[in-house]
Amino acid sequence: PDREGLAIIFAVTKFHKMIFGRSFRLQTDHAPLLRIFGSRKGIPVYTANRLQRYALTLLLYDFTIEHVPTEKFGHADVLSRLISNHAKPDEDYVIASITLDNDLRSVVVDVASALPLSFRVVERDTQVDPLLKKIYRYLRNGWPQKHTIVDSEILRFFARQDSLSTVDGCVLFGERLVIPERHRQRCLRQLHQGHPGISRMKAIARSYVYWPSIDDDVEALVKACKHCASAARSPPHSAPVPWPRPTGPWKRVHVDFAGPMEGAYFLLIVDAYTKWPEVIKTNRITSV
Repeated sequence: PDREGLAIIFAVTKFHKMIFGRSFRLQTDHAPLLRIFGSRKGIPVYTANRLQRYALTLLLYDFTIEHVPTEKFGHADVLSRLISNHAKPDEDYVIASITLDNDLRSVVVDVASALPLSFRVVERDTQVDPLLKKIYRYLRNGWPQKHTIVDSEILRFFARQDSLSTVDGCVLFGERLVIPERHRQRCLRQLHQGHPGISRMKAIARSYVYWPSIDDDVEALVKACKHCASAARSPPHSAPVPWPRPTGPWKRVHVDFAGPMEGAYFLLIVDAYTKWPEVIKTNRITSV
C-alpha cells in the first residue's frame, strides 16, 4: 500500500488550499488503506513507518475515506486520455516516488547487511519460495477474498497485509525483511550469536527479519541450546517463613554461640518476646 498511500498524500497536499478546514470525501480503490487512514481505533501496530507518517499528515484534515472498486470509477473520455498520454508527470510526484523507492531499497540493504545473506539472494529465493512468491503476487495484483484462502500460512500474512510491501522482488513487513524458508535457520543462527536468551533474541529479530512462526522458532532454538541452558538463571528461592509470634516472655528463646573472642566463647540467649539477652562466658562450645 506504499504507492497508493503516497498517491493520496500527494493529492491531499497538492489541493491543501482548497480542502483544508473543509469536510471532504476521500475515495480509493485500495481497501487496506481504509484500516490505516480511516480507523477510529488508531493506526495498526505493525503499520510501516512510512504509512504511519502519511496517517499523521492526514490528521490535519477533516475527511471520510471510502473504498470504491476500480471498475466503479468513471471512465475517462477520449480527449482526457489523449492529454494524459502526452502530459508530463508532476515533478513533485516523480521526486516523491523516487524517494519512496530509495527508502524501501535502503531498508532491504540495511537489513541484509546485518544478516549472512545478500540482498540478491533474498530476492532470488523469494521468487521461488512456494509461499512468498504467492504473497508477492498478491501484494502486486491484489489479495483474494478471505473465505477463498485455505492455506493457514497465507491467512497469517493476509491478517497483516496492511504492513506488507514489496521492493525489488522482496517482501517487507513494516521495516523488516521477510525471509524465505530455506534461509530461516541460517538467520536464526546469526541472531543467536552470543546466546542472548529468548527475550533478547526476539527483540533483535524484530529489528531485522520476519516470518509468521519466528517467535516459536526462536524459543525452540534457545531451549535446545546447551550453552543457554547452563547460563539460565537458577529458580527463585522460596519466600522466607516468619516465626510465629510468642504469646509471652520465655515462651521461645534463641540460642547460639559467639567467638572465639580473646580465647573465650559466649553463649547467647535471647527471649523472642521481650528481646531480653543473656550472655554466658564459656571456655569451650561444649560446656554445659
